[in-house]
Amino acid sequence: MATRFIRPKEAAQRSGYHIVTVRRKARDPEDDFPPLVQLGPSSFGIVESEFEEWASRRIAERDGGATA
Repeated sequence: MATRFIRPKEAAQRSGYHIVTVRRKARDPEDDFPPLVQLGPSSFGIVESEFEEWASRRIAERDGGATA
């Protein structure tokens, strides 16, 4: 399966965070949000599978269960 990248704007829409928050969290090594990957001189993306794993962990935390 090919790796798919989502842009920070899409990550913001899917997570409910503001675009600035997505960029800040993705650049913070202390945060568990998936990091940005440089795709070109001024374009960045997030590995979609890493984003989905992050979302699954958040849901598991909400439900009080182990990580998915």
